[in-house]
Amino acid sequence: MKTADKRPAAVSADVLSRAKEGDVAAFEEILYAYEGYVYGLALSLTEHREDAEDATQDTFLKLWRALPEYRGTTASLYSYVLRICRNSALDVLRRRRRAPLPLVYTDEDGEETEIDIPDTSPTPDEDYVRRAEAAEVRAAVDELPPDMRRMIYLRHMANADYAEIAELLGIPEGTVKSRLHRARKKLCEILKKRNVPPR
Repeated sequence: MKTADKRPAAVSADVLSRAKEGDVAAFEEILYAYEGYVYGLALSLTEHREDAEDATQDTFLKLWRALPEYRGTTASLYSYVLRICRNSALDVLRRRRRAPLPLVYTDEDGEETEIDIPDTSPTPDEDYVRRAEAAEVRAAVDELPPDMRRMIYLRHMANADYAEIAELLGIPEGTVKSRLHRARKKLCEILKKRNVPPR
């Protein structure tokens, strides 16, 4: 499966260094680079727009406070931000007195079934068809159970790797692969019912 969005580029070492020293403009560069991905993950975890907005705001507030002590690299900053987001989303859910969505479920191991989330093309002749297919895939993803939908989002939209997903959800990498297999298989079944063939 291909991703609908590319993983954000790592911020430069200079930007990170200046942000750690309290440079607001440098921090805004980090915010603009990651804001869409953070909101997407928060929405996936909370399934509520206002909660996702609150979690996104909390994430960047916590990041601003934590950056002076951050000892990681620019390459690992994305994973660091996703971890903060996950915790912020769960904090928001607790404040709303709603039970957090389950982050794990048990399924069997199996070979991965790859499907494609189509990208919209700038080519005018193909643009309409690809946009329609992308909309169908997004609608199919919305039909998945929350735990499966979260797996698809993290891997194929937030573009997190297996190790990052394992760390975020507190499960082994092998379990991540198994659960992704089940989520992809279920998504394929939904797409088939919708007459959207895998690419």
